[in-house]
Amino acid sequence: MTLPESLYSLVLAIPLAGVVVFTLRFAPILFRRGELASAQAFVRGLCPWFYLYCMAFILVALLLRWVMGAAWEVRLLSLSLLGFGAAGLVALPIGQRVATIARQRWLAWRHRLILLLNSVQMLLLSLLGYGWVSG
Repeated sequence: MTLPESLYSLVLAIPLAGVVVFTLRFAPILFRRGELASAQAFVRGLCPWFYLYCMAFILVALLLRWVMGAAWEVRLLSLSLLGFGAAGLVALPIGQRVATIARQRWLAWRHRLILLLNSVQMLLLSLLGYGWVSG
């Protein structure tokens, strides 16, 4: 395995692990054990940075695969990058500006949308990892 291939494996594993841990373990524990208002404030402050962090790693992985000439993986990584951007830079900020009256309904919808986007991210990153390992 060459250095770019090793870097790609590492760079791809980091956002996948981050999404899995944050979505499936950290957020549910935080909301179950913490006070709702403080948990919401913490997540509102953390999520934009988390998505930017994931986008940075996906961008590095995309550039590595582009240099290596893997066109189909570059396309999947581009979709993943767009998904993280949609979740972190569009859905979260819009949700934070919603009026208090419709807040509960909107939060439920936004939460489902972000979970769907995160699930797609995990699927794409898993496919990329599987394609890389079996490859």
